[in-house]
Amino acid sequence: MKELLAQVFGVPKNNRKSKPFVDHVLSFTMADNRVWIRNYQIVLPSNKKGNQALDGMNLVEVGPRMCMNPIRIFAGSFRGQVLYDNPAYVSPNHLRAQEKRRDSNKYATKIKKKARRTAHVEKFQQEAGELDGVFDEDGSE
Repeated sequence: MKELLAQVFGVPKNNRKSKPFVDHVLSFTMADNRVWIRNYQIVLPSNKKGNQALDGMNLVEVGPRMCMNPIRIFAGSFRGQVLYDNPAYVSPNHLRAQEKRRDSNKYATKIKKKARRTAHVEKFQQEAGELDGVFDEDGSE
């Protein structure tokens, strides 16, 4: 992983656009099976000179922040021997399939409940009583 990041973010030696000073620092941290990248700027105090300025040096995060979740690293471009495989990675397709299965189970449960309710209502249906039509508005008494 370290070699991969060095090749991606490193500046080639004797590059004509590279500068002979350092004013930014990239921090790479591996946590939670992810690579967290932070961009810091080195800030020197303006009122101090020489070695005193180096002692008062601070890092200020200027961004952008990045988080990479490596799934697989291949020996070649998009193919070849697998150098790294993330065992904690779960495909979004797999998550969607699980969600669909869970939702289909909800639907089947809903249909079963509805069938049980209709059977219960039919089984315990009340008989017509002598006062059922008292408040009907059809005019017949």
